[in-house]
Amino acid sequence: MEAVAQVAGETIAQQVRSFRDLSANVENLKREMKELKSKWLDIKARIREAERQVLRPKNQVLNWVTEVDNIEEDINSINSEFDQMSRFNLKSRYELGKKVIRMTEIVVNFKGRGDFDEVAVCPSPPRVLEMPTTSTHGQESYEETLWRCLHDEKYSMVCVHGMGGVGKTTLMKTINNKLVGTRDFDVVIWVTVSKDLNIERTQLAIGSKLGLLFGGDEDQESRGRKIFARLKNSRYVLMLDDLWEEIILDDVGIPKPNKVNKCKIVLSTRFLQVSNAMDVDMQFKVKILGDEEAWNLFHEKTGEVVLLPDIQSLAVEVVKECGGLPLAIITVGRAMRGKERKKVWLDALRALKESAVPEIDGMEPKVFRSLELSYDCLEEDNIKPCFLYCALYPEDTEICVPELVKYWTMEGFANNVDNLEDASNKGHRIIERLKDTCLLEVLGENYVKMHDLIRDLAIWITSSLMKEGPKFLVKAGMGLKEAPKENMWEGVERVSLMRNQIERLPTRPNCPTLVSLFLQQNYVRTMPSSFFELMPQLRVLDLSYTHIESLPMSLSSLVNLRALILRNCHSLMKVPPLGHLKHLEFLNLKECRGIGELPQGIGELVNLKSLNLSYLLRVTTIPCRTICSLSSLEKLSMIGTPIKWAKEGGLEDVNEGTGYSLAELATLTHMYKLYITIKDIDCLSQDSFHRRQLSSLRKFNFQFGKNNKFNFEFAKKNAPMIKLRSSDKKLCFYGCEYFPHCCKIIQEYAEGIGIYACNGLKRGISEIAGHSLTLRNLAIANCPQVDCIIDNGDVGHNIESMNLYGLSNLKKLIMGHGSLSLRQLKSLCIGSCEQLSGTLFSSNLVHHLDNLEYLFIRACDKIEEIIEEGDNMLVLNNALPSLRHLQLKRVKGLRSICSTRVSFTSLETMRIHRCTKLKKLPSCPSIQIFKAEREWFEELNWEDGENTKSLFTNAFKEL
Repeated sequence: MEAVAQVAGETIAQQVRSFRDLSANVENLKREMKELKSKWLDIKARIREAERQVLRPKNQVLNWVTEVDNIEEDINSINSEFDQMSRFNLKSRYELGKKVIRMTEIVVNFKGRGDFDEVAVCPSPPRVLEMPTTSTHGQESYEETLWRCLHDEKYSMVCVHGMGGVGKTTLMKTINNKLVGTRDFDVVIWVTVSKDLNIERTQLAIGSKLGLLFGGDEDQESRGRKIFARLKNSRYVLMLDDLWEEIILDDVGIPKPNKVNKCKIVLSTRFLQVSNAMDVDMQFKVKILGDEEAWNLFHEKTGEVVLLPDIQSLAVEVVKECGGLPLAIITVGRAMRGKERKKVWLDALRALKESAVPEIDGMEPKVFRSLELSYDCLEEDNIKPCFLYCALYPEDTEICVPELVKYWTMEGFANNVDNLEDASNKGHRIIERLKDTCLLEVLGENYVKMHDLIRDLAIWITSSLMKEGPKFLVKAGMGLKEAPKENMWEGVERVSLMRNQIERLPTRPNCPTLVSLFLQQNYVRTMPSSFFELMPQLRVLDLSYTHIESLPMSLSSLVNLRALILRNCHSLMKVPPLGHLKHLEFLNLKECRGIGELPQGIGELVNLKSLNLSYLLRVTTIPCRTICSLSSLEKLSMIGTPIKWAKEGGLEDVNEGTGYSLAELATLTHMYKLYITIKDIDCLSQDSFHRRQLSSLRKFNFQFGKNNKFNFEFAKKNAPMIKLRSSDKKLCFYGCEYFPHCCKIIQEYAEGIGIYACNGLKRGISEIAGHSLTLRNLAIANCPQVDCIIDNGDVGHNIESMNLYGLSNLKKLIMGHGSLSLRQLKSLCIGSCEQLSGTLFSSNLVHHLDNLEYLFIRACDKIEEIIEEGDNMLVLNNALPSLRHLQLKRVKGLRSICSTRVSFTSLETMRIHRCTKLKKLPSCPSIQIFKAEREWFEELNWEDGENTKSLFTNAFKEL
């Protein structure tokens, strides 16, 4: 009874205190709540800062913040009730006092619970991170094998191996992405190892995938323990891509996969010994693609061009030459995308046949390891120095292939060849080799480019960091205004300062090993007199496109110089004597307009193989026997140089010394390339050229007459119309009133003939080309007397391209029975021929134009129709079956393409501009691009139905 009385007494006492001390208790509650609110504000600030760091707030912290919000609402309610309560309402005051005491206890409790060490953690990483990848061809069986291994308890470690570029990474990524849609594993971790194995980097990559945070001072063992703790109770898949050497799992912290934990490790490598060292349970080799898979991949990269009748069989052979290697197929496929000319495919096939890619087995890991393996493959035919040479060009620049091949030839990289032509051919084969190994990227037919990383590799190989190999100093295209200091030149083999703004050069750089010096495209005006004194091994010197005014006499000390290139040095007035440069093989003075006479001693250069004297506008004479004394000369160019040739004919004049004559050129037995301009055709005689001489020339360009009537601006403006398609053997006449008899011999060998502003020409091919079987390309412009191009069916059978412009008296392309002459014609351009009227192609002529692919007509106002309506409907229905491109520009009188219904089945692109009278278009089921004025297009008649209109509408692009 006493105990009961005691408890009752305490309860009554508490009740009395809650009633009597209500005001004090309310103030105490407010103080406690204020402290709790301060802590709440601090926690909220820490949460906001964590969220800015992309961390996830802990659930218990978020719950605590929410509860404090609720507590604050309850306390606000208590305070409001207290303020409104009457002092004399004893019962209410008693009840409120109990609430205050209870809430105070709750607030104190929450203050203690709010002491959080961490308010947030790293967000949970995705179970599987999907990766970008490309389509696969021929890897379906490998995908099935790898997928089966992942789900077979017999296999815990699986290795995918194979040569570089065969598709191992693509296969791995495909499997990784396939796991996104499953719940087979708790976590899938992808790590690209590559190059030098680095445990710390691997641990950081794995930790990032697992959401682990590593301190900056943590060592390898500490990071490994965290990874191990995270993975030991998880069913994981670890995918190690591009492994170059064994990786010890314990060092990284990876629990060894086994049948019990059902974890998996999948690795890819080029080297079988890595797989063996890792004790894998299952390994399979990704092999090259089969014929069908290789073709499908190639087709995807090239597009529909490979299905063209003329291309498909060649494309099949090209794919075979790629050897089933996806990297090679993709590279060649992209290079050939859109290439529709058969000759381009034939050339690609030839290049591929001569450049197989060897498979390289294991090598020690180095920096740029993956890239360097491709470099290490370049072991034959001096290809390595050819590849490194490309790094002399500025970063991210287009490299001109013919120029690059010339440099290689000058350096002597193309060994085991007999002449410059063979060296050039070999150089182009090396270009193809570098393309095939992806060390050079293709930029059109005549340009290549080094990827930045590939160029970095080359620079690294040639840097001072390497103990062996060539040393380069490369500062090309960097905007330099000053050349590198002399101490930087020491010990280097090649220096490239091209394409900068350098005005001054070092006084006397000590370069005992320097063999190549590129200074082209700089602002250099003068050179120190002693600049070349300490360069005894220099072989190639390029000063092209500089402002150089004179060269120092120390140039004569370069006794090992093989190439001196001074092209477009417009300010250069004189070149020092060259007689001491006995090893000189290449001399280029093209467009050195200030030079008034050839350098002294040039006739003593008995090893000279290539001499370019083109556009030396002040040089009019060459001393007798100067050129013929160059017994090794293979290439000579004197285009645009106003040489006054001696008026003679036979070789006897050379011996008599009557002046420089064409007969001297005939004495050069090694000559295979000759480009010359002969302005005064009166100096020519019947014996100026000999069949023996012409038959030995594999390339020539003979220009006769004064081309001042055919000015540069005119030629530039009308280039598409007047240009003579590229030919190895060209004959051009400018402003000639007659055609010398000796040219008849040249015509027998010429592949391209250009006739410009010649009043003496009347009957086109018949008059100038005779019965030539070699003529492929013809251009005739501004010849006012020409009234037809062909008047004899026995001429011009092999012509493939014909450009006709400004022929004011031209009435017909063909007179009489000459239709057969154009059977091989592929390209026809006609412009500003005002008298060409009526129908362009007769129905008989159309029957023979089966190979015509490109037709361009401009400013021929009297042409009313392209194809004549005839009786043979079968012929008209198949008119111009190969025509792919048609351009009609300012043909004001044109009323129709053909009045009879005709379909151009192969036509892909059409451009019509300012042909206002043309109101109807033929059927073109293959049209892809159609350019015209919109207003004209909307007024066309579509008699052939909505299908033709729909095709042209879809292809339409407004001019």
